[in-house]
Amino acid sequence: MTKALLLLTGGRGIPDMLVVKHLQPDFVYNITTNEGLPSAKNLQKVIRSEFGCEMEILETINPFQEEEIRDRCKQALQCHPDAAWKVRSFRYLKIFL
Repeated sequence: MTKALLLLTGGRGIPDMLVVKHLQPDFVYNITTNEGLPSAKNLQKVIRSEFGCEMEILETINPFQEEEIRDRCKQALQCHPDAAWKVRSFRYLKIFL
């Protein structure tokens, strides 16, 4: 079964990279803010080179707009509607599909 990982990130890529390393998803979708975008782009390069996994950075969000965050999560979930998913809570929310 296809495994996909939805990351809601802020600015520190190492915890996110460790989650990808541990879970070994087929696809990674990243939701971040304008401020977190440079870190997300660096994470994207590392994930591709170290784990051979593609990461798509979805359109940036305003972290104070709950509806906008939900919409981005739904957008990611629609990319792999047949994947099984679980919610994982770490320092900040991670959703494993």
